[in-house]
Amino acid sequence: MPCICGSMRRATQKLKEFYDNILAPSGVTASQYSLLLHLSRMEGCCTGELAQAVRREKSTLVRNLAPLLKAGYIEDRSLQGSRTRQLHLSKEGHSVLEQAHPLWRQAQSDLLARLGGEDSKLREVLGVFENL
Repeated sequence: MPCICGSMRRATQKLKEFYDNILAPSGVTASQYSLLLHLSRMEGCCTGELAQAVRREKSTLVRNLAPLLKAGYIEDRSLQGSRTRQLHLSKEGHSVLEQAHPLWRQAQSDLLARLGGEDSKLREVLGVFENL
């Protein structure tokens, strides 16, 4: 039997490429889409709150946010001199999210079709990994 860890790592990379290819016309990756989506639901959050929501280490999250801040999709509206960021989706960020969402839905539908249209078994398997 192949190593589950290695197999999952390869499968995760392929899955990321699958979503990234479909999301490419929007100009964001699957990871960036996820960050923008979470931020749209948590307007005015700090990096610590967002890191907890997306289950990433804060320093990793800060690196992942940098291109989105540079592109103008996210704004830091923290008070001058404050050490706590107040992250908000910008007008451009909302626009990119609106453009990316139907593409993400297409990726979801395509993937479910490849899996035979049944997501209950997939949810069960993913639940096992969530609870490790």
